Amino acid sequence: MKSLFRPSLASARFRRGVSLRIKTFLGVGILSFVLVLIYLAFVDSTLNKSFQSLQTELSTQRVERMVLQVAQSVKIRAGYAKDNSEWDDAYAFLDGKLPAFLSYNYSSSANTSGVQMVVAFDRSRRVFAKQSTDGLRWPPKIRPVVKL
Repeated sequence: MKSLFRPSLASARFRRGVSLRIKTFLGVGILSFVLVLIYLAFVDSTLNKSFQSLQTELSTQRVERMVLQVAQSVKIRAGYAKDNSEWDDAYAFLDGKLPAFLSYNYSSSANTSGVQMVVAFDRSRRVFAKQSTDGLRWPPKIRPVVKL
């Protein structure tokens, strides 16, 4: 009985006709090619991880910067609101609705601006109210300027 599998004549020639040197070069070449592919896959994976971490860090920094800008904007707006509310108190004081305004806002414990005396005038330019923060007397003693 004949075998169903017969090597073709070309493959038999290839096996017999190719020297060991060529077979070795082909084997080493294919192995080198596979190792280069594995190395490139490793480098690609490493670079992807690095760029992803850099992109995440950049996004985090942008978000932190935006949060800081929003917080500063809120702080500025709160300062405007506080400033306007202080002026509302001053207008209420001048209208006679808040008589304790000077003693509350310009007492020695609340004075952080270095103001020593506050004097408020009415529309007819008369002294409406006065407050001394450092125990100064009212009216202050004015020393005449001596010209030499």
